[in-house]
Amino acid sequence: MRFTMVFNLPEEESEMNDALQGGRAKAVLSEFDQRMRQIVKYEEHPDEVAKMAEDLRTTLREMCEEYEVRLE
Repeated sequence: MRFTMVFNLPEEESEMNDALQGGRAKAVLSEFDQRMRQIVKYEEHPDEVAKMAEDLRTTLREMCEEYEVRLE
């Protein structure tokens, strides 16, 4: 399968950059998700730190679901 995206430059340069950087942005979100998991599951922290990491991870996953971004 082949897919082509066409942008009218310079008017749509911002949209083109978003499309080109999408993979890297997804990688950052996935890394952040895994870092929060590591804090909650494997590291020793005060309860409030672990709770905040868990809440952040939940919020991140909810937002990804809302915008149909798959982290896996």
